[in-house]
Amino acid sequence: MQRSVFRHEESYPIAVLVNEGTASAAELVAAALQDPDHLFAPPSAPPTWWLRSEDRNLRIRWAGSFVGERRAALTSVGALRDDDALVAEAIRTFRARAGEEGVDLEDATDSILSLYLLPDVARLRWGLAESVELEAALDPAVARAARILRDAGTPTGS
Repeated sequence: MQRSVFRHEESYPIAVLVNEGTASAAELVAAALQDPDHLFAPPSAPPTWWLRSEDRNLRIRWAGSFVGERRAALTSVGALRDDDALVAEAIRTFRARAGEEGVDLEDATDSILSLYLLPDVARLRWGLAESVELEAALDPAVARAARILRDAGTPTGS
């Protein structure tokens, strides 16, 4: 079977990042590309409670109040990532807010919560680039995808 109608075919690595913010099209693309020689898939999907729209609204409300009340302590992405007391406070206050709003966090561990909550805080406080930087620091799968994209560079030519 011939892969292409072109004589010369360039090959570029592809990374499809799928998270709570992507639509089903991204999941379909990721599924279509599943080839063990060419696709890196993170080991696990986000927890189901994280994907529900009402829980996303909870995250937005919580992150807004957390950032507003602790703006002075949130001096940098590194400070947020490395300050164990601040991370513990984020998890504690999110669990409390979820409980007040009747959201069942199922079996959410503190490490899973920090993986999803801290980038929300970073996105609100510093913006998307810093949020992705923090996600890469927290999650080896995101770090690997970022390296793949960086190493691939931008394709040139027509």
